[in-house]
Amino acid sequence: MDRLNPPQPDILGSSYEMIRLDFPDDYEGHVVATLVRYKEQSHGRYAVLYIHGYNDYFFQRHVAEFYVSRGISFYALDLRRYGRSLLPHQTPYFCHSLREYYPDIDSAIQIIKNDGHESILINAHSTGGLIASLWVDEGNGRDMIAGLILNSPYLSSSIPAPAAALVMPFLDRMARFSPKMALPLRLSSRYARSLHRTFNGEWDFDPKWKSISGTRLRFAWLASILAGQQRINTGLNISLPILVLCSAASAPFRAKPSQLRVADAVLNVNDIADLSLNLGKNITCIPIPGAVHDVFLSELPTRKKAFEHLSQWLATTYAEQFLSSVISSHAVGPGGHSPRSISSLLSKIGSSEMIPSTPRAMAFRILNTSLSVHTCTGSPMSWALAINLPDNTRTPSNDRGTCRTAGSARLAKERGRTINCMTSAMEAPVQVGLATPARTHRILAVEKDAIQTRS
Repeated sequence: MDRLNPPQPDILGSSYEMIRLDFPDDYEGHVVATLVRYKEQSHGRYAVLYIHGYNDYFFQRHVAEFYVSRGISFYALDLRRYGRSLLPHQTPYFCHSLREYYPDIDSAIQIIKNDGHESILINAHSTGGLIASLWVDEGNGRDMIAGLILNSPYLSSSIPAPAAALVMPFLDRMARFSPKMALPLRLSSRYARSLHRTFNGEWDFDPKWKSISGTRLRFAWLASILAGQQRINTGLNISLPILVLCSAASAPFRAKPSQLRVADAVLNVNDIADLSLNLGKNITCIPIPGAVHDVFLSELPTRKKAFEHLSQWLATTYAEQFLSSVISSHAVGPGGHSPRSISSLLSKIGSSEMIPSTPRAMAFRILNTSLSVHTCTGSPMSWALAINLPDNTRTPSNDRGTCRTAGSARLAKERGRTINCMTSAMEAPVQVGLATPARTHRILAVEKDAIQTRS
């Protein structure tokens, strides 16, 4: 990026602004990307960067509002030659390599970092999911990226391996000598039309930036996609937590209009589920019945379910960081004063320091049963987090032993369970280590009356 331009008003209204990102000229001349920023920044640790798919741009206000309501600052990137970034002299969606988009993401991440955020989630759709996965796997933004949320990522073109072995040399040759030559048939417009209000869909987007008349795939673009998908087939090594959301069914080739609104009419969802396991070591894939290709553009009951899954994944995956953030914000100073009350402990819920910060009640859904927080004064300060688990369930405990405070003993007696917990003794400010159950134990609730303080 040559320079940082000042923010400008965005087409989505007064809550948004856009920043034009200029880059050195490429094979078509002047090239830009566009970062859309939700104006109301949380000024907290977390932010999310949304990356769109092919024949797409950012227009999904409700996705931004979902994150903002949880205290996460929101940004969206229109990649070069897409949406807000498409210039008159450019070929829409065209590229020679998916790595051409890396500078766009790099620049967006730098701006988010400069805004004061320390941890960034990338929420990427379809082709954007493929690009983001490859970008992260190559080590980009490793010190900033906290996880990936992939919405129907384009991990496969469903070409059988023997056919791919024959097709790839031809595509590579065509991409080299006639890169902008397009395949003779246009990509079907049925899915895009099913979304747009003009055709009885729910969404109002600009057909100049998201075509409802079909697009033509160009050889260089297709070769770059298949090369990226070959890397997925080989397997990536992403260590970050990854959530993959997709439909539970693909629409048949000659799908009726009603079928287009309850299934993925673009990709094979079985390929998404199977190949998502090749992305890394910490994968959660959730097929959603009734979802369309962009699960967050599904009909209202289905997209509500998608947002619920996303909320639960955020809460389970980042529970330790969120709780540590809340409790450490009440860390005891040298004078040895403990938190004032339960209300002070929970005051951060709804703030930028916790991702699952929707209604305050969300705080009580962070761990898989009840959580007790006990404090005692003294130097060094000692904190304990105790997790009440169902019978026959174990939690790891560290070499400091088992928590035996009066509060935990009382709770254990009341609930008829054994409480295993981790303790941590250290000088203030306090950072809390959290003993979490195995991933197979899902969240039930954190009960309000189970969180206590003791001076």
